[in-house]
Amino acid sequence: MTELTDTHCHIHEASPLVGDEFVGGKWAEAGFSDPQKLIDNATKAGVTKLICVGTSLSDSEKAIELAAYSSHCWASIGIHPHEAKIYAHSPSKLQKFCNLTFKSKWWWIAFAALVGLIFETELAPAPLILIGVWYFFKKGIWKNIRLVLLCFVIFLMFYWPLLIYDYNHNWSNITVLTRLTSQINQAQISFDPVNKFQSFFDSLGRLWYLRIGNSNADEINISCNVYTTKKEFKFIKDFAERTYGPIWLSIISLAGILIFLWFGLNQIFLPNDFMG
Repeated sequence: MTELTDTHCHIHEASPLVGDEFVGGKWAEAGFSDPQKLIDNATKAGVTKLICVGTSLSDSEKAIELAAYSSHCWASIGIHPHEAKIYAHSPSKLQKFCNLTFKSKWWWIAFAALVGLIFETELAPAPLILIGVWYFFKKGIWKNIRLVLLCFVIFLMFYWPLLIYDYNHNWSNITVLTRLTSQINQAQISFDPVNKFQSFFDSLGRLWYLRIGNSNADEINISCNVYTTKKEFKFIKDFAERTYGPIWLSIISLAGILIFLWFGLNQIFLPNDFMG
């Protein structure tokens, strides 16, 4: 069957409670109050791609939300000429339109890559993943099966070396949290936030090679003491001290995480009219 594309539709407004009241009312009069039903009807008729056109800030946001979880929908953001006067002398409102581009579902591809990188290199930032996962379900993005599968593939591209290692080592990394919890309870270890942050900050520098051109096999994560008195073993001392990444690499990594959190938390917690 021939697949068609609807290049201009407003199915994201198929509710009198969202979007343009006039368009939402027309959808209600026609007996449609659920965009998903319209998507199902369209796909059955051979219209498999629908471009949802936004006409204002709030309307564009609704188009983006629908496109985020439906693999059949794309969002187009913009201002209808009838609405232009509201934004003509308001730079802050116009800036919101620029910020909408950060709501693209393709940012989740980068998120999946970062999650895989965290599991592959350093687990200290792992709690930050919970923020993204919560937002992923809160906004219904998990309903976009194609996006979920793509994110999973991207995650595996970063995680697969560790997965193969685990398979050959009795799943030691996957079970590390349960084993670590048991050891902490037995040793009665207390949480030291200062030392944890120092360790986390140092680890951020290890997302990069410590010295350009050298193998990361030369990096030493844990220092050790050498007590040998034999001259032939003195060379061990050269490899006994822990290596550290340049502080500027840690600063770059930390700045990247803070920028990611700033945009992420703004999208989650700030109301739409916070800046206007």
